[in-house]
Amino acid sequence: MEKNTVYKLPILSLLREAAGLIKSKILKLFLVGTPFLVVCIAAGFWMRPTFTGDPSAIEDFSFGMFFIVWLAMMSTMIIAIIGCHRTFLLQGPDAPKTPIIRWGWREMRFIGKWILIGLCAMALAMPFMFLIMPFIVKSGQELMENQHLFLIGTNLAYLPIYYVIARLMLVLPATAIDERWSLTDAWRISSGNGWRVMIVVGIVPMIVNLILCLLPALDSILYYVFHMALWLIVAVYGIALLSLSYKYLSENNQHLLTISNEKFGAQASDENFHFETNGPELRD
Repeated sequence: MEKNTVYKLPILSLLREAAGLIKSKILKLFLVGTPFLVVCIAAGFWMRPTFTGDPSAIEDFSFGMFFIVWLAMMSTMIIAIIGCHRTFLLQGPDAPKTPIIRWGWREMRFIGKWILIGLCAMALAMPFMFLIMPFIVKSGQELMENQHLFLIGTNLAYLPIYYVIARLMLVLPATAIDERWSLTDAWRISSGNGWRVMIVVGIVPMIVNLILCLLPALDSILYYVFHMALWLIVAVYGIALLSLSYKYLSENNQHLLTISNEKFGAQASDENFHFETNGPELRD
C-alpha cells in the first residue's frame, strides 16, 4: 500500500470475520469472561426480589450493598472486556498470556480511557440535547405513549455523536494490548473511515441492542438467563468488531499516526513488557 493511501475498512467481510473469530475462540472467551458471568448470575439472584415490586424486599438492601455489587460488576466487566480484546488481537504461540483474574495498570489505563470517552460523549450530548429538546417537548405526549418509538428516535437523533464516539473507541483495544494510544491517535487512525467505523462499531451493535431492549420484560429466571445470554453475545460481537477495526486500521494506516518512539520508551521501562515492530511482548 502506498504511503499516502488510506485503507478502507471492508464492512461486510469484517462482520463475517468477527462471527468466525468468536466461534474459533469461544472457549477462551468463556474463560476470560467467567468472573463477570459469576458476578452477574450471583447479583441477578441476589437482587431479584427488588424487581418483583415488593416494597419490603427493597428495604432490605442498603446503598452500600448496591455499591459493592455495582463495583464488582464493573470491575469484572472491565477484566472481561480487556480479556476479549487480547484474545482477539494477541494470537499465536508467542502471544502474551492473559490471567483470568488480574488488576493492574493496564486495567487502570483502560478505565481512564473509558472515562475520557464518556466525558467526550457528555460534552457532545449536552448541547445536542438543547437542540432536540424543543422537538422532544413538542412530541412528548406521543413519544411517551410509545416507548419503542422514543427509544428508536433517541438513538437516531444521537447518530452524529455515535460517529465521534465510535472513532474514539479505537483507543480501547489499543490500551488492552498495552499500546500507548491517545484519543487523538484513535481519531487520526480512523481518518477516511469515519462512517465505516461508525457502522461497524456503533450502528450494528446499536441495532441489535435495540432489538433486545424491545423484548418484553418477564419475571422468569429462565427468561432472565436467556436475555442475559443474548446480551452477552451481542456485547462480545461488538468487542470483536472493535478489535478487528483497530487491527486492520493500525496495520494498514500506520502512516496516519505521528507517535514518536520516545513516547513508548519513556513509559516502557516500568512495565513487564517491551515493544517490538510486531507489537507488545512480555518479558521472561
